[in-house]
Amino acid sequence: MKILVISDVHGNIKLMDKIIAENNDVDFKIFCGDLQEKDKSILKKNFDYYVTGNSDYFHLDEIKELNLDGIKILLTHGHLFESFWAKINFDKLYKLGDLLKVKIILHGHDHINAIEEKNGIIRFNPGSITYPRGSNKASYGIIEIKNGKIEKMEHHYI
Repeated sequence: MKILVISDVHGNIKLMDKIIAENNDVDFKIFCGDLQEKDKSILKKNFDYYVTGNSDYFHLDEIKELNLDGIKILLTHGHLFESFWAKINFDKLYKLGDLLKVKIILHGHDHINAIEEKNGIIRFNPGSITYPRGSNKASYGIIEIKNGKIEKMEHHYI
């Protein structure tokens, strides 16, 4: 199973559409928030699973629990525990992941791509396709799961 993970588009629908078209072999498309478009139907049209971000003009779920090929996943934007624009509180994010007994936490918000494991939970941030922060280039993520095991997690740079 191949999964495309995109976050923090911030209105760059043309680039988002290009990335989706280039990855037409995926089984699922996941969006981690901050589309920053008024038309939320764009999400339903393009993604299988999605959450709202702190810069979105509409309100949708801020958290979702997924189970893909036996792997439990927490999907969120990442701004849940602190003030609206604050940095992500990773300790609280991992505690929520532990409480929900997930293997992967998918999030965005800080625009910094990351793959980090703590206490058996993998935190995966695909980065931002529009406004990367730090020394990172614009990016999105690909995850591959086979027979209930994570085979690959990687960032693709734009």
